[in-house]
Amino acid sequence: MEHVQALVSSQSTQQEHKRAVEGVADALESKTLTAVSLVSALEAATPTRSAALVAISDVTACLQGRGVSPVDDEWRAYCEPAIQALRQGDTSALASALHVLLPVAASPALRRSVLAPRSPSELAALQYDVLNTSLALGPSLRLGARVEAVVLLWALVVAHTPSPHDAAALAALLTQLYTQQRDAALLNNSFTTLAMLLRAADVAELQPLAGALFAAFADYYPILAVPEGAPVGRDELAGALQSCFAATNAFAEHA
Repeated sequence: MEHVQALVSSQSTQQEHKRAVEGVADALESKTLTAVSLVSALEAATPTRSAALVAISDVTACLQGRGVSPVDDEWRAYCEPAIQALRQGDTSALASALHVLLPVAASPALRRSVLAPRSPSELAALQYDVLNTSLALGPSLRLGARVEAVVLLWALVVAHTPSPHDAAALAALLTQLYTQQRDAALLNNSFTTLAMLLRAADVAELQPLAGALFAAFADYYPILAVPEGAPVGRDELAGALQSCFAATNAFAEHA
């Protein structure tokens, strides 16, 4: 536990914090420290849950950089403070909690917690948090977690329609998340959510982005087939893609 205090101390220098992150990651990876023990130590060492979440987020990112995927039961226990913070409405911890939870695709807990009653401004911020966190995780974001991120975004957009400006910006971020992906479930959820954002976006806001947005989803046309056993059929996926073509007049000159 020697690194835990440095991990959460506001007096630690950047270099000391980095060493503490790496030390805790080493201990977790070598199994000399369990996730449950780390959570207990952090909760004892920090005055606020959000401080523990930031520490957990940093260690998680370090482990992901080493190719260690937090998917077992112990790692889910490791994420429990994030789940609890979300349930308790600790909005200062939301971004860090998403960073921890998205990689393990803790779908039921994550969705129930994030979609708890929140103000429109909190929901709007979460829409950005989900996409920015997912994009920041980059290649370390597993396919299941990528699908979960898009489903979560869809649920947030249903709960709170973004402003015309935000809808355009979110559409651009979402496009980065699904581009060059081939999973039928991911694409179906992405196209469905993208069409919702495009319908909500101001045409003038979309104009500078229209060429890139259109090219990204048009690259998938036509949908000829989906892999056998995919959770989405060809007709459903083709319909979701078609809804993007028809969602806004901003694409008129590109069609």
